[in-house]
Amino acid sequence: MSPKELVETALRVLVAWTHGRKPASADLDFLKEAFPSSANLPDDELACQVIHDLSGRAFRKPAPRDEPGGCRAKDAQGNPVPAAIVVETAPPMMDEDEVA
Repeated sequence: MSPKELVETALRVLVAWTHGRKPASADLDFLKEAFPSSANLPDDELACQVIHDLSGRAFRKPAPRDEPGGCRAKDAQGNPVPAAIVVETAPPMMDEDEVA
């Protein structure tokens, strides 16, 4: 279960819920298996909790490297940051009403 798969599944659950449809039981089972402590939540809250808990983890990209074994990304103190924790977040979405 990758974070990306979990977020995509949670989004499918929310789309179904938003359109007044019952989410696929396989999708709900997948989320409940991955997040057993949230399994008792209503479907929409479960999906939101999954997305909240995984925000920033589903869209990882490797850190740029200067040389093998080196890392260009630095933390606030100037220390190299391993590629595993460099995260690229998705850009914010704008409503059509907000576009001028």
